[in-house]
Amino acid sequence: MSIRRGETGVVRLRRVHAYGFSVVLVGVLASCSSLPKRVNDDDLIGEWRGSGGALLTLDLRHRFVAKRLPLQIIASGSYYAPRDATGSWYIERRGLEAARLNLSIKRSGFQLVIGNENSHWVIFYYITDPDLDKRYVFRRVISE
Repeated sequence: MSIRRGETGVVRLRRVHAYGFSVVLVGVLASCSSLPKRVNDDDLIGEWRGSGGALLTLDLRHRFVAKRLPLQIIASGSYYAPRDATGSWYIERRGLEAARLNLSIKRSGFQLVIGNENSHWVIFYYITDPDLDKRYVFRRVISE
């Protein structure tokens, strides 16, 4: 019986050390300045220009307006040409940094990836296999 108590104590001690290690690791990663901050709604509100000329506007009320949205690329099989669209949007988080922008149009919807290029947020869709990195990219329109 004393062996079991000792084993349990060792297991608990290992768990404490593993927890302490993970806290230190998270602290080190969080202090690294090259990592982007976690995206939030304020980071996305505004106008975004697509690489093919589309314009996507996201507002505070989680509504969007899109001009020439390339639905033939994003939702191929359902659409065959760029279209104007309106609907709602929200951010879906996956893990610490990964996030998706969900756009809902009437009864359908699709997801775009939210990423970071040169310390600037981008919204994009992989046209083919993500390993090939062929993307349709939206970049924030900067007002002058």
